[in-house]
Amino acid sequence: MAALLSVPAGAAAYTTTFNLPATFNGKTIVITNFDTEHKIDSVVAADGKAVFNTERKMPCLATMEVDGNTVVENFILDQADIVVDVTFAGADAPAGVMYSSAARGGLNDEQKRFFEDIEILVNNYKNNANRQLDNELPVQMHEMILAEVKRNIFNPLGYYILVALGPEWLTQDFTALTRDYPSIEKYNKVQAMLAFQRGLEATQVNKKYTNFGVEYNGKEHHLSDVVGKGDYVLLDFWASWCGPCRKAMPAIKKAQEDFKGKPLKIIGVAVWDEPENSMAAAKQWGLTWPVWVNGKEDITTNYGIDGIPCFILIGPDGTILARNFSVADLPSVLKKFVK
Repeated sequence: MAALLSVPAGAAAYTTTFNLPATFNGKTIVITNFDTEHKIDSVVAADGKAVFNTERKMPCLATMEVDGNTVVENFILDQADIVVDVTFAGADAPAGVMYSSAARGGLNDEQKRFFEDIEILVNNYKNNANRQLDNELPVQMHEMILAEVKRNIFNPLGYYILVALGPEWLTQDFTALTRDYPSIEKYNKVQAMLAFQRGLEATQVNKKYTNFGVEYNGKEHHLSDVVGKGDYVLLDFWASWCGPCRKAMPAIKKAQEDFKGKPLKIIGVAVWDEPENSMAAAKQWGLTWPVWVNGKEDITTNYGIDGIPCFILIGPDGTILARNFSVADLPSVLKKFVK
């Protein structure tokens, strides 16, 4: 199938070779643009290989998929010959379970070198007997990651490091990076990261709540329907598949009992989950407070939520009083504010 990359006549063609387990023979191997999720090219594997001869105008970060499953999470489709070795993650692992991969050629070599440098830095601190130096590790990690992003800001390596490590290490640098290098905002995942960061900043403690709506099966719920009505509102973001969420439910039930008669409303918001699974879990777990199912990605983006369970306490006037506290801290947080 023809590549979807737009190239001028006479553009150089490069080879991308996947060395694969024999179980892939006869299967269609698909290369997809990591950022846009658009298919770039596909071939049928044979003799333990899948070989692409693709004309490339612009390098991009890519993934490799088989039968709709991602096998290689990322490699750089560069203006160079690329080889990607794909192996089972464990001995005799069945096809479709877990794989490991290693890409070489072009910027893939630079990517490998960078992560080896990170590993060396971490190991040096681990092996140093002077534990007082531990505080310096985050500083050096931040400096190394930021420098590598800037060095490769106009190629897929910088983009990959930004989306892979940026949420943990570069949150305070996003504004400056987009100001100094506005072209990076062309990436969908960078736009999503920026939206997440803005949402997180907008919903910090002492900020006003951000309204959102949840709709499923003809029923709509809006946060503005319960906030500002004289009650404190405890939001619990959860999902049916989330073990820690399930373990937190007894503590929420106890809080509901302890604060019975107090101006406190508890709202469960199921996110990243199938509505039917959320409703089944709510019934199985015996939840006795309102549960809103089918929470969309914009909710967690607008509140800067990257993990669940996540608790947010909103005051009667709509001010966020506490957020991201643990279930162990739930009783003390409620006692501090709810009178």
